[in-house]
Amino acid sequence: MWIWLDEAELPTAFPKASTAWGWSDQQIVERPPLSRWDGNDFTRPTGPVEPTSLLGRRAWAVGLAPPSHKPFPITIVVDAETGVVLQERNDGFGSVVEWTEITFDADLPDELFMWTGEVLERPDHGAEHEREMAKRRQWLETASWSAFDARKARTDPS
Repeated sequence: MWIWLDEAELPTAFPKASTAWGWSDQQIVERPPLSRWDGNDFTRPTGPVEPTSLLGRRAWAVGLAPPSHKPFPITIVVDAETGVVLQERNDGFGSVVEWTEITFDADLPDELFMWTGEVLERPDHGAEHEREMAKRRQWLETASWSAFDARKARTDPS
């Protein structure tokens, strides 16, 4: 997967297996895993599934109840033929993520999905995280011993 980060001129290459899209349109661009329907986070219908259409396609709309810590339900619109989520909206928040144009079964050349140009190396956030954790551990050890020494000095009768 190639992602243009921070308005860079070149994309950063990420292995697909370790990449999460992470933007607001992710829920309609990538199919969620089946585990998305575990638990109670927008997994229970608020009523019957309703036939509808979107982008000139037959579709189904269903409201999904929020979990107790969220105030509003969401509605998803699913393409009847493909099962692709065409729209997800939260009327309570006034947010909508949707396809504005979509074509299925288009004849696309394989080269369209191959980047042959230069790429940037992906950032090593793991090493950055480890450095930050080491600094925190060092601070904690120093602060803990200083506090222990101060308490000991106050309570030591000698």
